[in-house]
Amino acid sequence: MLKLRQPEALAVVDLAARRVASVPTVSSGLVIGVGASRNGFLSEVVGDDGSGRWQIELRTLDLAKVATYTVGGLLAFPTSVAALNADATRMAFSVNEQASAGDSTRLDRCYVYDLRTGAQLAAIDDRQEPAFVDTGELLLRHGDRLHVFDTQLRDQGALPISVGLAAGVYSASPDGRHVAYENGSRISVYDRSTGAGWDATPLAPLGAAAPVFSPDGQWLALLHTGGVAGRYLQVIAFRPGVTTTLDASGDWRDAGGDTLWSGAPMGWAR
Repeated sequence: MLKLRQPEALAVVDLAARRVASVPTVSSGLVIGVGASRNGFLSEVVGDDGSGRWQIELRTLDLAKVATYTVGGLLAFPTSVAALNADATRMAFSVNEQASAGDSTRLDRCYVYDLRTGAQLAAIDDRQEPAFVDTGELLLRHGDRLHVFDTQLRDQGALPISVGLAAGVYSASPDGRHVAYENGSRISVYDRSTGAGWDATPLAPLGAAAPVFSPDGQWLALLHTGGVAGRYLQVIAFRPGVTTTLDASGDWRDAGGDTLWSGAPMGWAR
């Protein structure tokens, strides 16, 4: 199931049943998007508590709220979704914030938490836009380069690709082998095992954004820029080396025939 943010609502899309459920959320102009674990939990940044720290809600697939976390530091604003690992035992969230109480310099910082204990595992400076893969690795962006961190949160170096600077511009396959990312108005893919790269969608005026791998790695959800204002959900088969042309006929429609659009990154869980 896909989870995505719409204005003042959190939507859950059952692709098989072509059904959409939604719940209103506390919204702010800085709320970004939705994180998801493979096992069916989702996370959303819902608002500032007034001190620069942020409220993150953890929900089940039926949108029941199970926990609320307060994260971040001094005068922070979010720069990513709250990313969850495969079994929702870890969460990573990046902010731009004041360096410390005595230093007003602003910097990007990613916080990593153990959700079983609530303990903060790391605060990693100059990194943002986290994404977990099922191996336990964590990908973080530094400038336009993606760095790979191992399960002990040690930096293993950068991948040889450049990614955009907005939230939701890339996604890693569950096994960590492939990274799909926005490349202009197309989605490109990098194979970490072979070093090969290709375009999953072509460069086009009406392009694609915000790729998200399915939990089995067989599909890519993305937002397709339509002929009118808005970005519409499409789901394409993920086939290494294959480029899939997009057009409005592929825009996802629910059982009533309505298209679904979003302006924010999505998450995907079983």
